[in-house]
Amino acid sequence: MIIYEVNLSILNSRSEEFLIWLKAHIQEMLKLPGFESAHLSQIKESAIPEVGCQSYSVHYFLKDQSALDSYFETHAERMRSEGKMLFKEDFKAERRVLSLMSFLPDKVSP
Repeated sequence: MIIYEVNLSILNSRSEEFLIWLKAHIQEMLKLPGFESAHLSQIKESAIPEVGCQSYSVHYFLKDQSALDSYFETHAERMRSEGKMLFKEDFKAERRVLSLMSFLPDKVSP
């Protein structure tokens, strides 16, 4: 399984509007081939905090690397362009790709 992580920062003054858009954007991403689920989190602490901004992290869980490669080749430009158009310089996105090595079960009570 591949995790496509997108970390986003948006000016506080636009964060409510951005979050509404982001939730709809995630739903659109999940319609793409190979995208199986997603987690949306608010970043509470960061090594380099963005002053005057709200920060979020989205983890998209994909079937495999070929699904991610297909996304990059076919859909990435289109999916990224709407956010750039709507929020311009008011937001920043950073991305990275993770390979899930193991999933540990819930903590077992003694």
